[in-house]
Amino acid sequence: MSAILQSSRLVSGEEKTFLGDDAVFTLISEQMPDALFLLDLDDTTVPGRIVYANESACLMHGYTREEITGRSIAELDDPETARQVKARLESLYAGETLHFEGVHRHKDGSCFPVEISARQVFWNGRRLALAVDRDIPDRHQTQKALQISENQYRALF
Repeated sequence: MSAILQSSRLVSGEEKTFLGDDAVFTLISEQMPDALFLLDLDDTTVPGRIVYANESACLMHGYTREEITGRSIAELDDPETARQVKARLESLYAGETLHFEGVHRHKDGSCFPVEISARQVFWNGRRLALAVDRDIPDRHQTQKALQISENQYRALF
């Protein structure tokens, strides 16, 4: 699965045949615990338009598939992360692979930290970004607790 999705271009006819089967892609992506998005990199009217979101993406953000599809990925970001969307989409369009942390916004307005990995893929003749988002609140809570502990230790000496 990862070798197929990490391929930035379709090389062989066998890959194209396999990837052309949307049912196989859907079956695999719907089993992922992480959020998976396909974003249209060629859409100039809605930059980063979501053309596909798996069930985990919908649950993570509190939207139905119908509500989330067609939105710009920036609509799911907090303001700071959203400011960086244009530059990141340009990097993806240029063929770069991205790995970064950001903050996403749930439909109810609450925010949560995510780790994002994204790269450009070509699917059925379309230039898309494949983004996998992992909810990482435990990591941030651990880092905050460590920082508090370190500050308390330094205050003692």
